[in-house]
Amino acid sequence: MSRWLSFLQPRFWGKVGRAVLGDVRYTPPVWPGGVYDSMCRSPGLWAATIVTAGVAIGGGLKYHDWTEAHKPHPRQTVEAREVTGKIADPGVSPVVDGKSVPLPVVLSFSKAAAKLDLVKKDNPP
Repeated sequence: MSRWLSFLQPRFWGKVGRAVLGDVRYTPPVWPGGVYDSMCRSPGLWAATIVTAGVAIGGGLKYHDWTEAHKPHPRQTVEAREVTGKIADPGVSPVVDGKSVPLPVVLSFSKAAAKLDLVKKDNPP
């Protein structure tokens, strides 16, 4: 192996790591050991705590689902309808007694344009 690649050898990895990161020392916290000792001394208390927490979380999720299903919904106040219309040409006006009588423009809709109960009129034939 050439000299310039010698830093890749495993015997130098510790030196490179200390050069980059410094002297790293780790000491674990003390509390996990205390929790483990407590669990060994009274496992029933820990089991009851875990079951209570599970029931509380499950009940909270079910309560949330129930409230979402039973909350009031807004009333629909707008009715969406699609109505199309056509305009018919009046055609050529006839002449009666020397005067032209214009024909009416006819509008035809695909559905009733307004609700008849709101207009208070009967539907014309």
